[in-house]
Amino acid sequence: MEAGLDPSAFWSLTPKEMITIYEAAVARLQRRQRREEWIVWHIDALRRSDRLPAFEEFTSAPRRAQTPEEQEMIVRTMHAVIVARSESPRTNGH
Repeated sequence: MEAGLDPSAFWSLTPKEMITIYEAAVARLQRRQRREEWIVWHIDALRRSDRLPAFEEFTSAPRRAQTPEEQEMIVRTMHAVIVARSESPRTNGH
């Protein structure tokens, strides 16, 4: 039940389906744990802070717009990766 599985559904599932359900439950618990650690760390950091930042300042980092040169470099890099992948021999069915 902790995995979010209805006990009556247990016997109708394959082992592979059970593994998938349990892996999803583990991932969900790990995300929750990480979120709770983030919250605790930030609560303590704010407690130790000399001034409380504005909510907008605290919750989102300002992003600078990319220059046209940066955008071009990103597109060229992505293109090079795509070309390299399409030209390389595939192994193990990938």
